[in-house]
Amino acid sequence: MNYLEQLLSEWYEYNGYFLRKNVRIGKRKEGGYAGELDIVALNTKSNHLIHLEVSSDTESWSKREALYERKFRVAKDFIPSLFEGIDLPELEQHAVFLFGAKTKDIIGGGKIVLVSELMQTIYNDLKIKVYKNEIVPENFPLITTIQRCISSSNKYNQ
Repeated sequence: MNYLEQLLSEWYEYNGYFLRKNVRIGKRKEGGYAGELDIVALNTKSNHLIHLEVSSDTESWSKREALYERKFRVAKDFIPSLFEGIDLPELEQHAVFLFGAKTKDIIGGGKIVLVSELMQTIYNDLKIKVYKNEIVPENFPLITTIQRCISSSNKYNQ
């Protein structure tokens, strides 16, 4: 798992989601798998299911389009088997990119999210928490680090 996958995993788990990470799907008779899912997150309280594919590639949007269309299509076939016995909500799919100017909103049928947008969301959520009362647990080291950086720079939140 790379650091972007770790960050997303921590963020979704911190927000009450159950996660499946780096899951190989679609075992083939001739060997190998049809694909691998970076993160699938289910929040049973809000009834939200999301599939996240994380990338730090620098490929063109056209190359990414073909890749993510396949990833998202294959994922839809196999995700229900990851949560057998649970009536799943509609699947939301995101491609999370470290690099790229956001010239479009959708790729391969999933929503494009830039890491800069994700970081802003995390920052906005954590900056309103009173550090003394709403400290992020240490089992989320990346999120904890972000909260501590925000807290140390905010004289009103110490």
